[in-house]
Amino acid sequence: MPSNLVSSRLAARARARQVDASLRADAAANSVDRAIGGVWAQALGLLRARPHPLDARQRARHIFRGLLPASAKSIDSSLRRTATWGHRTAARALTGTLSANYLRAAAGRRLFESRAHLLEEKDRRGRFVPKKPGIVQIALDALGLKAIDLGALLREPVRDEFSVDQQKAIFAALLFPPPDEQTVAELVYATVKGATWFQRLAGATRTSAQPEDLAEIVGGGFAAGKLPQEIARDLLPVVDNVRSTARRIARTESLRVAHGSQMNAFAGLGDLVVGYQIHASLDQHTRPKHAARNGTVYYAEPKAGQKGYDERPDPPLEADGTIAWNCRCHLSPVLAPDPAIAGKPELMAAFANAEDQLIADPVAYSEWFDRADERRRRTAVGSRRYSLVRDQVGAEPDWAHFLDSEDGELLPLATLKTEGSQARANRVNRVRNLMGERRELIRQVQTFGFLTA
Repeated sequence: MPSNLVSSRLAARARARQVDASLRADAAANSVDRAIGGVWAQALGLLRARPHPLDARQRARHIFRGLLPASAKSIDSSLRRTATWGHRTAARALTGTLSANYLRAAAGRRLFESRAHLLEEKDRRGRFVPKKPGIVQIALDALGLKAIDLGALLREPVRDEFSVDQQKAIFAALLFPPPDEQTVAELVYATVKGATWFQRLAGATRTSAQPEDLAEIVGGGFAAGKLPQEIARDLLPVVDNVRSTARRIARTESLRVAHGSQMNAFAGLGDLVVGYQIHASLDQHTRPKHAARNGTVYYAEPKAGQKGYDERPDPPLEADGTIAWNCRCHLSPVLAPDPAIAGKPELMAAFANAEDQLIADPVAYSEWFDRADERRRRTAVGSRRYSLVRDQVGAEPDWAHFLDSEDGELLPLATLKTEGSQARANRVNRVRNLMGERRELIRQVQTFGFLTA
């Protein structure tokens, strides 16, 4: 399997990023909750004013017509921010994890395969002419080339005046350019099963909360002599239904946009991405089906016994395009390996389990876990699991306390509950020793460059 340090570290960084994606999804749900709460506050103000029934109907109709626009504006704003965040953080992870040589190879392949599009444009007469100097020319300059020649690109050294960080920045600008407004809008309003999130929200609002129907509850209530609090009780189930639907849409769509924007960044590596591995958030809320597929790799060109992209979910969407509401699964790229690693089975084995599935690098994730606040730690392992282990050890736990020393995955809650103190100490020591060995392998592997096969 083409797993190596790069893919293993990217899996760890994707896992950490998914924690923030989940928190952003919660924030999106809370934001739309506040937007609907603002409309509800206006409705309560109207009820306290006790207007004439006819006036109450008219004013209530105006207020409740704001439910859909307020909800949609909040969701739209959250999703657009998430789209730029997802791409930016994924690109940063790729740039920080991949070597300059790997990025150089990816940039060279992209330039070579798309040279006409990147270097030429049509003039008014329809003729192809050279484009004005831009990032492509800068990248070529950094590669030490005057024209695109893939063979020369892989042979010639980068010009001496460019530092490694400068090389990375140049290649990253070519491979992972930030999305423009149109790209963001296309991602935010992508259709799922023939409908955008706005259409689903509008449909649910029309079905359960027609402004005219809500206005009739208000006007009719006053006409019948009901007290404001009685009318509020009649309205609340309808408004809460809209609130629940909007929260679910905001949260799930936020996870979809976060995933999609990261996948767009991964796509910048082209065919150096040979597959994607799916990771589930393993806690008490995880669907059994999603827990079972955790670690599965889906290949662009599957061999016998391997799964292909036609079977690959795109969380929170299942492989058939249906929505798995509130799904927290995520994908990480599996890259073509450095031949220097592929030629050393012991190094390859260090980053895969017995089923040949990629192991998210525990060192990289442990470093993140140590820096994370308690909210993120709880999101990463599950609140119940976190509280249990903290009570068992009598202190703030580190990442090693939660891991199976055999496969590097989170231990089930039931296993942690029944584990004795000595067994736990032995397991944690094994995990920490594994991390120490992994750090040495990282030191070795990071000295390798990358050459295309």
